[in-house]
This record gives sequence, C-alpha cells and structure tokens, in this order.
Amino acid sequence: MQKTCNRESYALSRRKSTVLSRALFFGLPSKTDQKINTLKSSILKIGNLRKGSSQQEDHQLTVSALKASWNQVVLCYLIAPMLHAFNLIFCLLKALKVIAIPCIMVIAVFYSLCLSAQTPRKDSGVNGQHELLGRVVSSMDGKALQGVSVLVDAEYKKVSTKDDGTFRLTITARKGKVKFTHVGYKTAEVDYAVGITLNVAMIPSENQLDEVEVVNIVNTGYQNIPKERSAGSFEFVDNRLLNRKVSLDFISRLEDVVPSISSTKTYDENRGVFPNFNVRGQSSLRSNVWPLIVVDGFPYHGNFNNINPNDIENISILKDASASSIWGAQSGNGVVVITTKKGKLNESLKVSFNGNLTFENKPDLYYFPQMNTSDYIDVELSLYEKGYYNSRMSDFTYAVTPVVQLLKDKRDGKISEQQLNSSIDRLRGIDMRDDFLKYIYRKAVKQQYNVQLSAGSAKLSSIFSIGYDKQLKGVVTSSADRFTFRSQSNFKPTQRLEFNLSTQFSSYNTGESLDPVLYNQLGKGSGNFPYMEMADEFGNPLIVEATAMNREFRDTVAQGRLLDWSYRPLAELYESSIKTDNRETMLGLQTKYTVMKGLNLSLLYNFRAADGKTSEQRDQGSIEQRSANNYFAVWDDHTVKWNYPLGGRLLVFNQRNNAHQGRFQIDYQGTWGIDHSLNLLAGVEIRQQKEVQYTSQFFGYDSKTHAFQPVDLVNDLPYLNGRVGVGRISDYSKFAEFTNRFTSFFANVGYTYKKRYIINASARKDASNLFGVNTNDKGQPFWSMGGAWIASEEGFMKDGPFEYLKFRATYGKNGNVNNTTSAYAIMQKSNQTNFLTGLPYASM
Repeated sequence: MQKTCNRESYALSRRKSTVLSRALFFGLPSKTDQKINTLKSSILKIGNLRKGSSQQEDHQLTVSALKASWNQVVLCYLIAPMLHAFNLIFCLLKALKVIAIPCIMVIAVFYSLCLSAQTPRKDSGVNGQHELLGRVVSSMDGKALQGVSVLVDAEYKKVSTKDDGTFRLTITARKGKVKFTHVGYKTAEVDYAVGITLNVAMIPSENQLDEVEVVNIVNTGYQNIPKERSAGSFEFVDNRLLNRKVSLDFISRLEDVVPSISSTKTYDENRGVFPNFNVRGQSSLRSNVWPLIVVDGFPYHGNFNNINPNDIENISILKDASASSIWGAQSGNGVVVITTKKGKLNESLKVSFNGNLTFENKPDLYYFPQMNTSDYIDVELSLYEKGYYNSRMSDFTYAVTPVVQLLKDKRDGKISEQQLNSSIDRLRGIDMRDDFLKYIYRKAVKQQYNVQLSAGSAKLSSIFSIGYDKQLKGVVTSSADRFTFRSQSNFKPTQRLEFNLSTQFSSYNTGESLDPVLYNQLGKGSGNFPYMEMADEFGNPLIVEATAMNREFRDTVAQGRLLDWSYRPLAELYESSIKTDNRETMLGLQTKYTVMKGLNLSLLYNFRAADGKTSEQRDQGSIEQRSANNYFAVWDDHTVKWNYPLGGRLLVFNQRNNAHQGRFQIDYQGTWGIDHSLNLLAGVEIRQQKEVQYTSQFFGYDSKTHAFQPVDLVNDLPYLNGRVGVGRISDYSKFAEFTNRFTSFFANVGYTYKKRYIINASARKDASNLFGVNTNDKGQPFWSMGGAWIASEEGFMKDGPFEYLKFRATYGKNGNVNNTTSAYAIMQKSNQTNFLTGLPYASM
C-alpha cells in the first residue's frame, strides 16, 4: 500500500500572545505518531496555561509569569520549526522508500551504458583514427541520394554515398567541417563530431549545374558533366588554383600547375601574341599549333592577352579525342574551355577588390655555363698565329673583334708589344653579362587591380568588373598595360525561361625596342665576343664591333661623307620601337528554355569585333636606319645622293576583324531508377570570320612634324654606290581581306550504369569554304568513342588500397584547320617588278 503525507498549514498571530495552533502538526502514521504524541500533549498544555494567564485583568508580570512566557517563546519559535523540519524529512524518507529500488535500477543501467561507451571501437580514436558516419537524403522527398561527394577539406579525405545514401569516412580529427556536393543540389557544409551520426538533407539547386561548385564538374563548352561520368581525359582548374600565380595572362597561370601543359621557354619573353603552349605536346606541323581557346561556349580567335584572369571562374582542359572531338576540325591541338564569373540569384550586393604588386628579379645570365673571356682570347690568339684572320682582316664586309684589331695594329706597327699585352690583359677581366645586367635588364614590376560588383534578386542577377594592369617588363625598353570592362546579366522571368546577356571591352597596349637588345640577340647575337663593352667606367656609351662592316672601311668609305656607321647600343636603345594597340569588343546572348525536367533548348549568339594597330618606327639614330641610308647612297667626288630618304621610317600595320557565331542546341539529362543515367546533346552551329589587313609606310619620317618624303620602290638602285650591284628598297605595302565560313552539326551521348560503367560517343561534321571545291569535300566528319569502369565503386574494392580507381579507353578522330591554305587556287600579285625580268609578276 502506498503511504502519503498530508501537510497542513499553520500561522503565527501578530498579537502579543502567540498561540500555538493545533494545525501546526502533521498527521504521522504508524509508530512515528505514537512517539511524538507525548511531546505534542505537553506543548499543548503549556499553550493553554499561557492562554489562561493572558486573560488576567491586572496584566502585571510576575516572576513566574515571566518564566512561563519565556518557555512558551522558546517552544513556539525554536522547537516548533525544528519539529516541522524533522517531520518533513521523515515524510520524504517514507516516500523515497517506495521509489528507491527503481531509481537504483535506472542508475545501474545508465552506468553500464557509460562503461560500454568507453570500450574501444573503430571510431574511438585508437591509433589516431576515427570513423565519421552519416546519411544523405533529398530535402524534397526524403529519398536517399547516391553518389554525393563527401569531402573533409582539412584532411583531403573524400568518399561518395552508397545506394542507401549512407557513407563511412575515416578521419583523424575529432571535430571539423565536412562538405557535401552533388549534381543538381546546393553545396552543404556542416560541422561534425566523432560519435555523432550525421543526417544531411540537401536542397535542390534552381540553376542545376550552373550553381554547383564542385571540383569534379568539367565544362566541355557545350555542357557541364561530372568528370567521373566521362570516359574522356580532362583537367579542371578552379578559381583558387588559378590564382596561385600572379600574371597578366591566364596561360602563365596554368604553367607548372596543370599536368600535360608544356611551353618552350627559350627566352625570357617567350610569349607575345601567340599562346606558345601545347596540350600533350605539339600535334600539328604546318598549321596553327596552339590549342583552341573557348570562352563561355564559343571559340575565341582573338589575342589571348585581352582575357583578364580575374574574370575567370574556372578552366577545363580537354586532352584526348573523346573529350575534345565534339569541337571537330578545331580540336586537334587540344581545347581550353574558359568559364567566366557570373552573378547569382537571391544574392545581396557584393563588392570585391583585388590588387597586387609583384616584383621579379633580373634573369640569371650566369646560369648557363659558357667559355670565359680569358679562354676565348687565348683561342683568338691561337687562330691568329695560324693565319685564320689574314684574309678576314682585309675584308670590308667582316668586322674583326677588338683583340684581332689589336693584333693587326701591332703587326702594322701602330702599337707596341707592351701596349698590346696591357690592352689584352684588361680585356681578359671583362664579362659582357655584367653590362647587360647593369644597363639592359631591370627588376620587373607588375601591377594588377580589379573591382567587381555582383548582386541578384529572385529573377535577375548581374555582375560588373573593371580591371587595370600595368607591367614594366624585365627589359628597360619593354612595358605593357591593359584595361578591361565586363558586364554580365542573367534574367529568369519564369522557372522555365532564362536569358543571359554579356558584354566585354578590352584595350591592350605594348611597347618595346624594334632592334634586338636582349642577351644573345643584341648586335651579332650569339656571335658576340664575351668581352664586349657597352659603356666606360663613367657610363658613357661605347662603340661595339657588332656590325657587318670593317671599321677601317666604315671610316673611309665615300671620303667619310656617309652617316656614322658605328654602333653604340646604349645610345640607341630608344631609337627604335614597336608599339601595339589592340581593342576588342564582345557581345554574347544566350536563351535557355526548359521544356521538361532534364530537357532544355538553347539558342546562343556571339559577336566579336577587334581592331589592332602595330607601329614599327626607326629614327635616324638607329644603326639599322643609318645603314639603310648608307647602302642606297650614291656619291661622287663632290656630292652624295640619298636614294633612301634621310630621317626615320614608320610602318603601320592595321588589322580589323569581326566574327559572328550562332548555335542551336538540345540537351537532355535524366536518370531512371538508381542505376541508369543518360546524357544527350545535339545541335547545329554557324560561324563567319572576316578579316581585313592593310599597311601604311612612310620614309624620311619626322616624328615631331609627321612629315615624310617620297621614295622609289619600283626601280633597282645602286647598292653601296654599285660596289655590290643593285638593290631595291623593300615595300611593305599590303592589303588583304579574308572571309571564312563554317557550318557544323554535332551530337553527343553518354550513358552511366550504377555510377561505375560509362559509355560515351560523339559525332560531328564540319563544313567550310576552306576544305574543298566539291560538295563532298566541303564537309569533314569527326567522331569518338570511349568507355570507362570505376573499379573503386565495386563492392570487392571498398576496402581495397585505392580510394579511387578508374580504367578507361577512348578512340576517335579530330582535326585542325589550316587557315593559310584554301581548296581554291590563290594568286598573289606582287607590288614590285621581278628582280630578273623587271616586269610585274604574281605567285600562286
């Protein structure tokens, strides 16, 4: 039987006499009542006595009354609360007696569970290893998601979820962050702790692949596909990897970072207007040898320096036939697909600024070993003793070195033996590389600034960027600067319809010396003698024997009335220049309509217009310009006639081109069940490129007044006053116009079974006015097939030594367009007459 304690209330009166109420006590059952009854009765009697005494009329306090009052106070204010507390504790003990046994059982069970949790398991951290467990489902329907990428960035650990959405990942840290990525779903990043099973619900992405930022998604230029679900060979470079290096062009950022990218680095400045890099080596011989560059889905045939690396989101490199054959006749050298940055829907305004200042050291000219100066002079002395220079010292077209000239002067009695030896000993201590590093090379300085604004609402997203770059290159005469502006907007009026508009403008300018000034290029290039001096001890320019004329002949020809034929490199650094000014505008429009889930129709258009101007100028102070004046001069004993006008020469090469490209495309991406996945792509595209080239040249040009003089470019003129025959002043006039048209049909299919068995196939037909005259020759087919098996997804490989193991095989045909040739016979008429017949001529 359950026993209870009923508690009654009590009150203390505010009157002078305090009455101890009968309700003070609790009803105590059993033996407890009997033990307290005696004490209770005594207290109540004392209370009655006090009550009676309090009714006396005289109210005078006697000694006995005071004692009685004091006892009552002690009993009421001290003993009563003590009895109350004792009663309460005793009652609680009675209640606990009923529930004690269940409580003890619960505590014992909990303690046993704690002991079992402390026993070592796989996720307990034994040997520093833990296991992270979890399950991933879709937030839409709660179904398990298979193939979700589970990545712990801090430890570079990655697995994929199984058919039931579960995963198991071995880690070392007890706490951290784990990232979940899946095609068609937004990336999720959550915190984890060892011992806690994760349950993750991924949210579908509105823009599907466009919004998923995962490293295993590659862009072929036509579609985004998971790298794991393709049999082709790809390389993917995200924005973080691309920004590891700082440079004005994106190609330099790929070097030494991406496998299969190779570049020839013969010279310090190995890249100008040409990309000068290959994918898996060189694949073409007598044609364009560089990879195809694709920007936002369209081939880009402009100057790659116009592309600002800060506007690039990621780069996909298509390496083999299966990956690149979708581009047909343009993919023989590989394909580099660039995806630019885009705004995002439902995004608040973001402003980002990127600026950097980079300094580069001078090149190490001493890296490659070469013959030192003393050994070189010893070889010259040995050759002189053997008569090697006997005929050359009298040849007016051969410029001898300073050592050979000293030996000749000693032979002719112009200097003594002591003067010869002292001069040669001084030359032994000279290394021309010292002067190159002091006067020609400098520390390069690169400045790069970029401002980007992006924002998005529920239906509209936009991004704007402005960039400015300035570069002082490693040579004192070289510099470059670039200005870029880019705008991109995405409008999505409905869930099915989407518009994308992008514009881009760039201006890229360069300047450098027209005459070579680099080491092993200045003067005679690699034929320079190692003790060449370009300046004296005070920095004054010196004459360098690096021309084609003997010094004695230069000083005496035409009785010394010709222009100075001596070469002073340091004095002529800025007497020649080549400057380029390139401006480019691009416009892109894309429309996408979703017919049903997975089925999309796309219409794309791209327009590019570019204007380029290259100016080559030589002033009268340039050795090349003075030599041209002297070679075509005609003189007698009294006068000198300058057939090549005195002054400078300016040659302007203008290039204007535009391109129109359009494409209609259908693509489908769907799955059925959990084992089958199908990707289909088909479309047609057209493209037209038109280019116009023309030149202007001015002789006797004055850069201050812009005045120039006429010149005879038709007739043969005496060369060196007829001493070596006749010659003709080169005519660089040119006018050319090219129009190339292309039409293409393409299709691609990919099937995946159980996320590990993959089949890909593609076909394309390219037709162009460059391919052939006959109808059958104008179109060329290209195709590829491939298969892959992801062995690491097999059940028997789950606990194997390989985290990811894939076997693939591909075979296909792709090509490369040679724009320098045509199927039609092309005749080129020369601006000058034939040097033998003197008649106009043409070549085919």
